[in-house]
Amino acid sequence: RDLHLSIRRQRQMCIRDSLKVADGQLETFKGLVTEMISFIKTEEPGTLIYNWYISEANHKGTLLERYKNNQAAIKHVNNFVSGKYVDRLMSICTFESITILGDASEELKETLKDFTEDFRNHIGGFVR
Repeated sequence: RDLHLSIRRQRQMCIRDSLKVADGQLETFKGLVTEMISFIKTEEPGTLIYNWYISEANHKGTLLERYKNNQAAIKHVNNFVSGKYVDRLMSICTFESITILGDASEELKETLKDFTEDFRNHIGGFVR
């Protein structure tokens, strides 16, 4: 059981986004995040973790995402790029970095090529 769970977790993909919210847009950003969370929770069962964090002082934000596998991550990216949130989000913030954590498939790398080249393979660790 523990080995099966460990193997399943190794297939999971994590994404860490760092961004800066434009001056005067913090409340708009928070409202948009709430909408996005609701949509993703309902429409993307392969999204396991989707958590936003913000520094009220300097308007820097972090999004931590975990997906069941490469296909779930690809679905999320495709939904975002073709969906109703991308233009609104990009108009009020700037992404500073996007880091992909896990063993990304070539298809996921291709899907994300316009966003990041920062792919980091899993080499070990544990989850309690």
